[in-house]
Amino acid sequence: GAGARRARAAVAGAGDAVRVLVQDGAAMRLVEVVDGAERALHTFSAEDTAKLAGVAAWGRDTLGRLVVAGAVADRPALLRLDPPASPLTVLAEGDGKGRVPIVDPLGNAFIVDRAARTIATAEAPTMSLVSDLPADLPVGPYDGLARGPDGVLYARSGAAVYQLGADAIRVAGRPDSQPRRIEELFPKKPAGLVVLPDGALLLVDELDNRILRIEPDGTVATWAGPTGKPAESPDGTPIGESDVWRPRGLGRDAAGRLYYLEFPFREGGRIRMIGADGLLATRFRAGAGVDMSELFVAPDGTIYFDHFDLLASELYALAPGASEPTRVYQATEGEASGGGSYYALTLAPDGALVFMNNNRLMRREPDGTITTLKLDASMIAINGGLAIDARGRYLYASSVDARIDRFDPATGAIEALAGPGGRYLAGNTPDTSLKNPSQLQFDAAGNLFVVDPGNRQVKRLPAGWLR
Repeated sequence: GAGARRARAAVAGAGDAVRVLVQDGAAMRLVEVVDGAERALHTFSAEDTAKLAGVAAWGRDTLGRLVVAGAVADRPALLRLDPPASPLTVLAEGDGKGRVPIVDPLGNAFIVDRAARTIATAEAPTMSLVSDLPADLPVGPYDGLARGPDGVLYARSGAAVYQLGADAIRVAGRPDSQPRRIEELFPKKPAGLVVLPDGALLLVDELDNRILRIEPDGTVATWAGPTGKPAESPDGTPIGESDVWRPRGLGRDAAGRLYYLEFPFREGGRIRMIGADGLLATRFRAGAGVDMSELFVAPDGTIYFDHFDLLASELYALAPGASEPTRVYQATEGEASGGGSYYALTLAPDGALVFMNNNRLMRREPDGTITTLKLDASMIAINGGLAIDARGRYLYASSVDARIDRFDPATGAIEALAGPGGRYLAGNTPDTSLKNPSQLQFDAAGNLFVVDPGNRQVKRLPAGWLR
């Protein structure tokens, strides 16, 4: 199609033919295509076109009739077109909630009643029960349903396919409780990333109140926050059973302890720690109404974090064993922005704290001296979007240019490394592009991991690209 003309659905016809439902402006037509040649079969009336506006699936039954999951008066319905040219026949109606119409590619029409856990075939004017949904079939959505040539019913539930009978037998895929791909579970708001020694990644999902573990093979499972509810689990809870409350930031020290922030506003931010034993502990609590959004953990266990309210924007360091943090930086009036201004933190190899303060790249030397390395309108990185390579160059995920830029302090030059206009990942497909990259993390081999929310991926940039 081109312009206002587009294909809405397709199904195999006789022989090599393909039947295509085409929307051409306000009109809906059925055409048959053989070897690229198109032949008009039917033009639908205005009334029938309205029924096909929300077509979800369709098929061709053994008599050559087209069966469609469409809508009648905004209610989902099963419809049938009898050749050669006739009005659509309404076979059955659903309600879009418990009763859902489904059509398989062979034109078999079903109504799945999730509340009653039944599947019925639809033949005007009656419906006949085909199967009770077995109690051990995971709760839908049952958006894939098909009858095999031998009459056996198959249902897709989540990421698995089940053969229906007295018991649900899983014949392909995996239950929802098993790991998925990152595209399926990508966070609504990624807010922290850590590379583990075994090559796995931990990725914070702030809005869904969980932390995900991504294996080297790309499979993903919930590592913390199994309920997805914002709640505070008591100290001593195993991390796999722990709820996490709007988690932000993530860091790991040389001893293998992990740290992250939680932020229930009325209670104030807090730093939680997961020990080598896998048990949860509270490392620090801020006052009520005090926000904390960014965290970096040094190898010795020193925790750097931002701390801001309506009056001040500050950076603090919590030394190993200390119960109270020490302020290491406070923004001036010109540097602060609406009470919060620290977007990214990291540590240089020489021990200096490096941070983004609005569009400033700044360093705090071990002796407390503060210097501005670069002031540039494009240098605005979000939480976790700052990293330093082995040559001392600063990489940041620019929220202005939606790419990864690299700043070389030796020359003062800024290079577009990846994303739009960059050397790498500047294509147009999800696998060859970056869209609003956020968190950055190097592994021990110098590979750079990038959270890519626009493509629902986490990408690895090989060390060889970063020379």
